[in-house]
Amino acid sequence: MKKVGIIGPSNKFASGISYFTIALANAMSEKFEVNAILLRNLLPKFLFPGSKRVGKKISDYNFNKKVQVYNGIDWYWLPSIFSAINQIKQNDCIILQWWTSSVAHTYLLIKILNKIFWKKKLIIEFHEVLDPFENSLLPLRIYVKLMSKLIFKNNHAYVTHSESDKKLLISKYSLDKKRFFVVDHGSYDNFYKKLEVKKDLNKCNILFFGLIRPYKGVETLVEAFNKLDKNKFTLTIAGEVWENYKFDVPSDVRFIPRYLIDDEVVEEFNKADVLVLPYLRASQSGAAHIAISYGLPVIATPVGGLKESLSVYAGTTFVKDSLEIVKALNSLYLNRHKRFDNPHPWSKTIEQYERVLK
Repeated sequence: MKKVGIIGPSNKFASGISYFTIALANAMSEKFEVNAILLRNLLPKFLFPGSKRVGKKISDYNFNKKVQVYNGIDWYWLPSIFSAINQIKQNDCIILQWWTSSVAHTYLLIKILNKIFWKKKLIIEFHEVLDPFENSLLPLRIYVKLMSKLIFKNNHAYVTHSESDKKLLISKYSLDKKRFFVVDHGSYDNFYKKLEVKKDLNKCNILFFGLIRPYKGVETLVEAFNKLDKNKFTLTIAGEVWENYKFDVPSDVRFIPRYLIDDEVVEEFNKADVLVLPYLRASQSGAAHIAISYGLPVIATPVGGLKESLSVYAGTTFVKDSLEIVKALNSLYLNRHKRFDNPHPWSKTIEQYERVLK
């Protein structure tokens, strides 16, 4: 296996998967020749919850010089698909990043062309089994079910970031368990940078970061914060709100309801003493992997793949409800400046991926 093609989203429709695609390609380029083929226009702009920021420069994070980059494939295909096909077929192995059905029609085309003409090794790397919003709409749910069966069946290998996602995929789509590999989700150390920031050192600065969606449980965190001593604790909630989600934000909570650019992400994590993730469900959390790169304490619910990735991180405290969040934060207060080692370096991820590719 010499040349690996990684297909994932560009930064135009920026998301955690955009950063992951870059990070994986850069790390993999130390061992292989890597070709990144990027999905430039994922779907009609007006359908994207973060449509107002589409195309704006919000990140300087990019591929290193070893990675050959083609940007990109458009959802409407023409004429971009012809150049993309030429790029894709040059690889020995093709890795498809899966997280949303908006890429399904393109991935199905790639799979069909590969089966008929190219005969390359095809791997699907899963970041999400089924998006909660897509699952909530019947027409979209039917489309996802149909397309998933066509795309997921009979590939050379499948990569998940947790045993729970692996088991869910095998049972839901009757996939061959022998072709599954669990590979660590590397930490987002591209956001790691130490800054001198202004903050009250006598207070524990709580951070909730990331897209704000109904399943993220932010209301549980607000409920817990209302029970804390405000002389000891502050709370920042930072992230773009999706699905028209509404919740009450107390006046003493610092609320930043938008997508943060890289420098702002760095600033917020330098200010933070603890990240709290009261998710109701999860495959993984990009916010958790940024916190890990900073060695921050993380308080989280033990759900899905999040439980597995955080259980090996010494800075984790698992909680079930708002009362346990309060208890965990009060226990943390005196040791809020303690930092922890990163158990998810990219070197480990690539070692695991090497076994997949071999």
